[in-house]
Amino acid sequence: MRIHAMMCFVIVLALMTVGTASALSPPIVYVSANNDGDYNCDGVADQVQINAALDYVDANDAYTTVYLKNDGGTNDYIISDQIEIHDDTHFTGASGVRVKLKSGLTENDFEQMVTGGTDLSYRVYNRGYDIEISNIIFDADRYNQSISRMTVRETISIRGNNLTVHDCQFEDGVGDAIKFANYGEELPGIEIYDNEFYISGHCNIYIVYTGYTGDNRVWIHDNNFNEIYSNAGVRLDEVSGALIENNTFFSDTQWSDHGVYISYVNDNGAGTECKDNEVRYNEFHNVREWAILFCARVSSGGTKSETTGNYIHHNMIYEGLGYDDNAGGINVYGMDQAVVEYNTIVDGEGDGVACEEYLNYGLSPTGYTITVENNIIQGMSTYGSHQYGIANHESSSHTINSNYNNIYDCDGGNYLGVTEGGYDTHVDSKFYDATNDIYTLKSTAGVWDGDNWETSAEQSPCIDGADPSDPYSNEPENNGDRANMGRWGNTIYASKSGAAEINVNSADSIQDAVDAATNGDTIIVYPGVYTENVNVYKKLTIISESGNPDDTIVQAASSNDHVFHVTADNVTINGFTATGVTGDDKSGIYLYGVEGCTITNNIASNNDLGIYLYDSSNNLIYNNYFNNTNNTLINDSTGNVWNITKTAGTNIIGGSYLGGNYWAHPNGTGFSQTNNTDADRDGICDETYTIASDHIDYLPLAAPLVYPVADFTANVTEGISPLTVAFTDHSTNATSWAWDVTDNGTVDYTTQYPVHTYTIPGLYTVNLTVSNGNGT
Repeated sequence: MRIHAMMCFVIVLALMTVGTASALSPPIVYVSANNDGDYNCDGVADQVQINAALDYVDANDAYTTVYLKNDGGTNDYIISDQIEIHDDTHFTGASGVRVKLKSGLTENDFEQMVTGGTDLSYRVYNRGYDIEISNIIFDADRYNQSISRMTVRETISIRGNNLTVHDCQFEDGVGDAIKFANYGEELPGIEIYDNEFYISGHCNIYIVYTGYTGDNRVWIHDNNFNEIYSNAGVRLDEVSGALIENNTFFSDTQWSDHGVYISYVNDNGAGTECKDNEVRYNEFHNVREWAILFCARVSSGGTKSETTGNYIHHNMIYEGLGYDDNAGGINVYGMDQAVVEYNTIVDGEGDGVACEEYLNYGLSPTGYTITVENNIIQGMSTYGSHQYGIANHESSSHTINSNYNNIYDCDGGNYLGVTEGGYDTHVDSKFYDATNDIYTLKSTAGVWDGDNWETSAEQSPCIDGADPSDPYSNEPENNGDRANMGRWGNTIYASKSGAAEINVNSADSIQDAVDAATNGDTIIVYPGVYTENVNVYKKLTIISESGNPDDTIVQAASSNDHVFHVTADNVTINGFTATGVTGDDKSGIYLYGVEGCTITNNIASNNDLGIYLYDSSNNLIYNNYFNNTNNTLINDSTGNVWNITKTAGTNIIGGSYLGGNYWAHPNGTGFSQTNNTDADRDGICDETYTIASDHIDYLPLAAPLVYPVADFTANVTEGISPLTVAFTDHSTNATSWAWDVTDNGTVDYTTQYPVHTYTIPGLYTVNLTVSNGNGT
């Protein structure tokens, strides 16, 4: 009995030494390199204790996390074989924790540093699902290994889905830092973010044979690729639906290749194709070969539809380097209907945007199209045959459609094998501070320098230069209602549209000024008679220099067309006489399909229509003088405002208050002419004017009432009685007179020029009261 009891006691001690974690507190199992964890490592083969902790989590549903403690930062976790993370597990650590590969290993000693927990007999890596890895420094100690090929042993290598790696750091790799190798996975749920990548043996991130379903996809974002060293920062082979965004890519070594490398070979049979991938909002600096490379081989039996929908936009690429006969910003080959837009590619070797076969991929189908728009490409220098802004080296099988790009100062010229777009430009882009790698656009109104909004003495021509049909609403005001070209087009950091002033003299044309203007500009028209019909199709402020519509007159050149024809939102027209239109339903001012316009301080007279609104809403029309056959025509228009709040100031007819408009008619029957009761003499009618259903001028201007002003003189003002005095009336606008010459409050005379003899000596005050039909 004693022997049996002693044997049981020894067994219990042995279990406690290994660590049964009987005192653990869910959901975390702690691993320590300083003997104060649930599992404790000794710096020799620490994967043993780490894997034991991971096994415990796998066996106990209450546990989810293995946490590596940092005991003062002096102890790394040294591993000589792989760590195996089971499904539904979070593997993490304290700040500064380092998992380091034991030095002196060969490729035969281990397969990868970290993998899944389920063995795949036919692969060197394991399978894993729903795994999260975070907050650990992984160090393969590249320069102290005995590995003959430094590209073959990954740091993390797992096949599976719902895999997340974030807030980690990868150093001195001997293969890919992260490799997720699937085969036909359509629900990957892969997210890799907020990591720091340094030297790797192959790629920093390598994903293969992975598809997508909606937003369930590969998402790589907000990582820093600090030193791309071998094949690529991010490489995707036969992957669809991936989103690569907000990453930075940098390399200062001769051993690096591409920033983002996406490839496809359709006869590999995974079925995931290579379409609908998006690369956006990334920065590439000093990257060798191609910053972004998309290349495919669609061999016999394949179709171009396997590679459609790839989208490359809003990337900043600068100071790239050529190597191994490859050089440039973006290369797209074998990808049909790819779109490359809103990128800034500057000061690098090679082509800005190119189509060139890569690695002898070859193609069977032809007729591939690539759209290249809204980019800024500047300062590309020669590397071999690469030296152009946009270059199609494969024009027999590909067509590049270029438009709305600004291409400037490239050694080989603007194009190779590409037809110039009708709206391409070729001028200096005027970057804010290229010397310090600040490639936002100079602006007199506001440019983001990375920290603050500043202003420049000049304006970049790329502001408001993108396709006018593209969205622009993300740009800060004043945005000119049009996106900028390049990396920051239609983003919150887009340089602002500086409004210019354009002067028009009497010998000039208002229409020419409109054509030359940019959205947001102000056109100032000096006094004169301008014989023209003006088409206003931009967001402009058009004002007379004098502010007086009587001396700045626009006479219709064609009496059968509108004087001002407005088709843009937020237009202001102020201070003009618009006249001379006789055609049916033609007007002095025509608002067509617009909103936010302001029409004020104008005279529209002697036209068939004064103002015509069609499908136009929420416009402000006040303080105008309308005197036409018909003053208004309103169709399909709502929410327009015909007056402002009563405000002190001289109105269009000389009254003392601003409010609504003056409504006249050549035959004298206009509302302001016939309904001009103005009891308080403020120059505003006491009644509102209903223009049409739901269109009311609440403060129509009253016809000016002329009141008399009393004034007179006397031939003598003193003398000896009896004294005869003759009074001379100098009053204006008077029709009746009431003289009190005896200073007793009674009317002595009602004639205009009375004569009175004063017989009683004294001092007399003479009062004259004059009247007319409007008052006294």
